[in-house]
Amino acid sequence: METNDFKEKFKLLETKYLEFRGIIDISEFNIELEKLRDLTIREDFWEDNIFAQKTLKKISYLENKIKLWSDLKLLYNDSEFYVDFWGW
Repeated sequence: METNDFKEKFKLLETKYLEFRGIIDISEFNIELEKLRDLTIREDFWEDNIFAQKTLKKISYLENKIKLWSDLKLLYNDSEFYVDFWGW
């Protein structure tokens, strides 16, 4: 791949990544996750097993979603570093 081709593709990737980051608010996921975790420490949490299971599934879903976005951010930052480092 030519250097200019790589620069163009990285710029496109950067634009899309920043666009998604503008739409997706990770802090909202963290707030929701904290609320759900607070429910799990309530004394009566396991009295309704179906509700408890759904809550735990939502917690797992949010944890995975947050990890996905965190990993993506890390990969983007690493890529940006190498592009800058190598002067592409």
